[in-house]
Amino acid sequence: MSRIVRASTGGGGTTVIIQTAAQWALDIVVYPATNLLVTSDSYFGATDQRKFKIADGVQTWTQLNYIPISGYDDATSSIQTQLNAGVAYTDSSIATEVTNRNNAIASAVAGLMDYRGVYDASVNAYPSSGGSGVAGAIMAADFWIISVSGTLPTGVVVEAGDLVIAKIDTPGNTQANWSVVQYNIGYTPENATNKSTDVNADQASNVKYPTVKAVYDWATGLFATISSVAANLAKVDKGSIVFLIDNNGAAVVTGTKADTAVVSYGGIITGWQLFETSATPVSCTATLDVYRDSYTNYPPVVGDALTWTKPSLTAATKNSASGLSIAFTAQDGFRVNVDSNNSGVAFKLVLFTQKTS
Repeated sequence: MSRIVRASTGGGGTTVIIQTAAQWALDIVVYPATNLLVTSDSYFGATDQRKFKIADGVQTWTQLNYIPISGYDDATSSIQTQLNAGVAYTDSSIATEVTNRNNAIASAVAGLMDYRGVYDASVNAYPSSGGSGVAGAIMAADFWIISVSGTLPTGVVVEAGDLVIAKIDTPGNTQANWSVVQYNIGYTPENATNKSTDVNADQASNVKYPTVKAVYDWATGLFATISSVAANLAKVDKGSIVFLIDNNGAAVVTGTKADTAVVSYGGIITGWQLFETSATPVSCTATLDVYRDSYTNYPPVVGDALTWTKPSLTAATKNSASGLSIAFTAQDGFRVNVDSNNSGVAFKLVLFTQKTS
């Protein structure tokens, strides 16, 4: 059967009719005015649903979307009971059912994150409005994406791209009630403006980033400078001790001929050069030796002779040696002895040194 549950009081109004499913499927009645029909029991097989149709007075039916109630209501629900019994709805029963369903929906979505837009954090405070609650109240799981950086309460720095998420309803401006997700990476991407191809030219910049070649060129130049400085330091550390022997035009006789008081630095003898230094150098054969001892024991004697290959000339006016490493200390004194000479008139002996202290 069908039953009218509400009718308009004026002519030509809309009539609401509750039908069984069988009546719904077979209904071919042409109603004199627009009517709203509602099924009163299960239709479409095992799915417990309710459907609506509207008649426009000329047997043209428009079917509305169904309202699924399986999972929300069962056969004992107030609507189900009333529909099955053909009982008219009451305002209170509808309000109660709507409230129950709204509560069920609210419970199902509780805790789901709700994007509320972008947030300018330059005010240095957490969001205070624009939430998903009544009148924009902020609710748990409401979140914003930072669009402008700022410092939130208790020194929490946020930048563009970070998230702020309410942990509870009405979180206020209390840090413990908010979660902050740092999404920003915090780097300046390479581009034509911040790319540096010359480290030295851009050494004052805290923004630019050097290319690999710029670093290579800079490092190469630095190493070259270091090498040059090291070479110059090595030159500074080099020295010499010079002895001159001259017999006023006559051949130099053997024996001790020249000495130094002391040297002011410690180091090593790395080589020597020996010359016959007459106005017209004389080719001769001669052997010289060098004695070394401390300032305390000055002058050095034959027992203090260096252990080395002695400077010598063999029918020549000059000779040299290198690659030596004969140590001496600061305040040592040196003396030259002519061991043998056949015709040399004047000699110059140069000892090359490398400072070590």
